[in-house]
Amino acid sequence: MLSQISFILPSSKGSKEKFVPCGIGFELLIQLKEETKLYPAPPGNPMRIGDMIALKCSIFTAAAYVSLCLNDFVSAKNYATNLLDEPRASPGHKYLARLYLSESLLAMNKIELALNQLDAEIIKNENDLSFKMPITTIDKEEKLDTPEITPPIPKADLVTWLPRDARVGQAIVYYNIAAIYAITNDVEKAFKHFNLFVNLFGKTQPAHSFQLKFYLDLLDGNRHRLQILLKENFGHLTSNKSFVAFPTLTHTLSNNNS
Repeated sequence: MLSQISFILPSSKGSKEKFVPCGIGFELLIQLKEETKLYPAPPGNPMRIGDMIALKCSIFTAAAYVSLCLNDFVSAKNYATNLLDEPRASPGHKYLARLYLSESLLAMNKIELALNQLDAEIIKNENDLSFKMPITTIDKEEKLDTPEITPPIPKADLVTWLPRDARVGQAIVYYNIAAIYAITNDVEKAFKHFNLFVNLFGKTQPAHSFQLKFYLDLLDGNRHRLQILLKENFGHLTSNKSFVAFPTLTHTLSNNNS
């Protein structure tokens, strides 16, 4: 269903092909006409190209996620790639596209390509990771033409989601990088990126981050640190006591002989 809908919607690349290099004013005029053009969308009302693009990005995002859940990693990769190719996709859509693309490549055992998609510096430059589409020229014209005496039409806010800000988005990227290095048994790099995740995310970490920490401690063979972590964060669920160094047999025998 999602794959069929995505091909029905028009592509924004078509509007780019209509631009003729005859000056900025002429290109702006063509873009205004293209953005004010309404497309039929039965049984609902006609939609502008900007609304169509926003809907198409959401469909690609949902299709990539569903494909990952169904272990259809090739389709997930294609949907995420198509989403990244959309020039007017929102920061939130592009962020999810990189995460889904990285996960699909990892499932296909393409480790280096999966890591290449997880660049925290790209996210650092974003003001936010919302799903708001970039402001277009027609949006600016509508704001200028609207009289001040006209009361503003209330609009519903977009659903709040995590991560909304770039800091948390960076933290999740570092977490995914740490998970990839844990899968490849590179404990040192996994711990490095996990610590970056902790520093950015703060104290209120998601529950699955503890699972990764447990796994890294087991890989590192650090039973002491693992027991302390269990006691500090899950003391109400476990009866494990803090690690105490008991005397060895050799130490006991030497004390008895003395």
